[in-house]
Amino acid sequence: MGLAAFAHRPDHRPVCGAGLSLLRRLAGGRAALLAVLLWATDPFLVAFSRIVHVDALLTSFMTLSLLSALLAFRTLDPPAAAPEALTRQTPPALDWPMLVVSAVAGGLALLTKSPAILLLPMIGVLALFAMIQLWPAISHFRQLALISSSVLIWLSIAAVLWLALWPAAWVDPAGALARVVMQAQYEGGSPHGWGNFFLGQPVNDPGPLFYPVALAFRLTPWASVGLLAALVATLWRRPKDRQRRLLFVLVGYVGCFLLVFTMAPKKFDRYLLPIVPSLQIIAAIGLVVAWRWAARRWSLRPAHQLMLTGVGTAVLLLNLACYHPYAMAYYNPLLGGGSAAANVIPVGWGEGLDQAGAFLQQQFNGCDYPVATWFVPVLQPYSCTPVVPLDWASEPGRVDYAVLYIDQLQRNNRAEITHQLSATQPPLHRVVIHGIPYALIYQLPPTANPPPPVDFGSLVRLYDYAVDDSMLRSDGVITVTTHWQARNQIERDYLMFVHVLDAQGERLGGVDVPPGGPRAPTRVWLPWQYSSWFHPVPLPNELPGWRLLALPGPVRRGERATLATGCACPGPCAGRWWQYALSAIACALMQCSVWTNGARCATITMGYCADNAPPLAG
Repeated sequence: MGLAAFAHRPDHRPVCGAGLSLLRRLAGGRAALLAVLLWATDPFLVAFSRIVHVDALLTSFMTLSLLSALLAFRTLDPPAAAPEALTRQTPPALDWPMLVVSAVAGGLALLTKSPAILLLPMIGVLALFAMIQLWPAISHFRQLALISSSVLIWLSIAAVLWLALWPAAWVDPAGALARVVMQAQYEGGSPHGWGNFFLGQPVNDPGPLFYPVALAFRLTPWASVGLLAALVATLWRRPKDRQRRLLFVLVGYVGCFLLVFTMAPKKFDRYLLPIVPSLQIIAAIGLVVAWRWAARRWSLRPAHQLMLTGVGTAVLLLNLACYHPYAMAYYNPLLGGGSAAANVIPVGWGEGLDQAGAFLQQQFNGCDYPVATWFVPVLQPYSCTPVVPLDWASEPGRVDYAVLYIDQLQRNNRAEITHQLSATQPPLHRVVIHGIPYALIYQLPPTANPPPPVDFGSLVRLYDYAVDDSMLRSDGVITVTTHWQARNQIERDYLMFVHVLDAQGERLGGVDVPPGGPRAPTRVWLPWQYSSWFHPVPLPNELPGWRLLALPGPVRRGERATLATGCACPGPCAGRWWQYALSAIACALMQCSVWTNGARCATITMGYCADNAPPLAG
């Protein structure tokens, strides 16, 4: 738990501080300081250091182990002199304290995640370099003994640390190691369980171009320029000898890492994190070389250099601040930023679902029914109602809202549900962060009766309604339940009138109420949002028999809308103009239900009314 707590710090400054002390001995003060600045402000690294995952922790331990090993084996030092040239001032062949630091960091990396196994061949290669460095100075037997003992010490420290900090290995060390190997083979040797995405298409294995493309999108512009400058400097101007050797070692480490991970069918951009600090170091050396060349060419004074250094530091910090708290949404603006990345590589690690949950909580019915989504555990902390699997959205009446996430959409998971939601209406709300459409929120329609929906102009649709008269004779109340859908933004608060009329057109009872109930005035309805409410209507309970006909129609206060659909419904209420209008719309709704017991009957008229509001023709 202690390691987990360290991994989930809101920054990685302690690791960067340790890296600075190591890099000053490896690359010089100016390159070390710039490398640590690039490292500490890299949005990719910062983002993963803030989530509950181990890739950032693995990156820290592997980088510290590699840098310490470079110092331990004196890889960047020039070859040792011949024996006759050695003096008492000649430094020792190995830096044993740094070897211990490298072994401790390597053991912690192996304890964190299986890709740390790549440190072992790197340690072997650095040991081989050390042997070559010592070739002129000591005998072959002493070389072999020295290097072998150093490698064994490294492995022993790492193994003891691995065993001491993993209680499962205390009981069955061989079994614990076998499970690590098996897990690495299972996860890395098979494609991702729910697919991948590359170059605009859902795929199982993105192929060898995935990591170069993903890395290009994850780099910052200054890191990209620095890497190009390092390449030019190495081929043309050549940095200092120590920096040049460091470049070769880091490029070899990055190349081997990419080669191994490219062969695995399971690919994610976060698997690149362990090489990002090394790339930042390479970029820093390239920028320092370019800076020196520019300072000589344009004769920059120290004051100018200091001012530009301050401006550069401010740009790094400002760039990171602009993406707070969504550093995960940062993609290289030289390649089009997040909007371009969303069309090329997988995007989304849960960012944006907090905004989706906040939007749902703000809706008048956002906490009434469960919400369906693909990533249930990620949305649940931000939801005021239970979050259920996305499959529930295919069953009418089970959920009210569905949240589609970009990662699920890219991989085409549950394509049938996505098509079902998008085929009938646009999303109710989009969560867009730095140009990336992270989440689409749909509201599912209520379970409808056979009548088709009726539109009233371009503003509102009566999706469905029902009338319950079971309580009329006992309590003198009927209940009208309406389901509305906004078609556009509504600027006024309209009322719905439910009036019960007898055969002579006299009012027997009714109510004037907001169509969505008191909690949802029409002004807060969003385009394509559904609103449902039940409306009790008091009536005389001695009505001998009656016929229910419904006319939803937005009108001016005191007026009723008429519709001439050409459909006539026979019955005792037909004959007058308002009765004909009601019959016409009732036939359109396929709701010609008639109860007769004598000559009297009643009708229910539904519609909107608002002071000084223009009529909305149905």
